[in-house]
Amino acid sequence: MTATKSEVLIVEDDPSSLDIIVRLLKKHDIETSVALSVGEALIKLEEDELPGAIILDLRLPDANGIVVLRNIRRRQLPIRVAVVTGVPDVSVFSDLLKFPADAIFKKPVAQRELIRWLTGA
Repeated sequence: MTATKSEVLIVEDDPSSLDIIVRLLKKHDIETSVALSVGEALIKLEEDELPGAIILDLRLPDANGIVVLRNIRRRQLPIRVAVVTGVPDVSVFSDLLKFPADAIFKKPVAQRELIRWLTGA
């Protein structure tokens, strides 16, 4: 498996949040793919070409997004992960201490900060 740095996997089940993030990234010519659940995200992590980054919601319909983050960290995949959550206090997710994200953004996402994180600009 190899990372594809031009693609960002968005793991989000909320239609309005997903729409905002997809439109923002397309506006900045960032290629995207989408997973609406933990299960879909895990399937995408088994593909030959991995995304370079993931924007990961924590509250998903089938499981906690931490499952995706844990999978990436345990397998030492070359993927940067930004957790995006509406939960006011992410410290309730103690697994974030064991499997830290590269960035944490609160909803609504500060769009400029997210783009800066993705592009390094």
